[in-house]
Amino acid sequence: MDNISFNGTLRFLQNQIGLPCACCGRTVLSEKELEALAKKIVPKKGRELANFLTPYTDYFDNPIKREPLDKLIACASDERFANEGLKGLALRFNIFYENTPLNILRRLFDSILYSADHIVPRSEGGLNRQANYLPMHRACNSDRFSDSYEILAQKKPNFVENIHKALREIYRRIVVDKSGKPKYKINLDESYIENAADPLRQQGINVNMDFIKRI
Repeated sequence: MDNISFNGTLRFLQNQIGLPCACCGRTVLSEKELEALAKKIVPKKGRELANFLTPYTDYFDNPIKREPLDKLIACASDERFANEGLKGLALRFNIFYENTPLNILRRLFDSILYSADHIVPRSEGGLNRQANYLPMHRACNSDRFSDSYEILAQKKPNFVENIHKALREIYRRIVVDKSGKPKYKINLDESYIENAADPLRQQGINVNMDFIKRI
């Protein structure tokens, strides 16, 4: 399965809504969800816009990277701008110069968008294969730089726990898909979890299968 699952794994992970980041544990924003948000946000103005965006502040692990969103929400909450929508506020306050709601949101949420992290980095011979991927925020993936997972576990107290939470959520969706409720479009089976344990062990992470399969 590993030989044919590269694109299938990426499509499955990047299109899932609500997967946790394997690094910080906060929710990853998928491209599919971003596109849906761009359609829903068009008619919203003022405080309604602020209320719509506020839940996404919890997706951010880094308050500095959240600042543009906080600024936009504060502007939208101001009664002086009750009739301003996303594009108007973004232009008025020089938050972003983009021409569509989707592009504005992509810039606004760039650091929390989905990225596929190579468990074993390509610089160390890590392959583009199913077992070598975990979902991460773009910012978390970038901040990792060349650190091994073993080093990240020393830097981040909850790192190993967050890896397990991400794998357990992926496993839950694979198993639920087989049951038919709800139906996810996936090209994965339970071997993904088993196969991912090998590169994780290479990176100094012991995998607790009992925890992952406790659904």
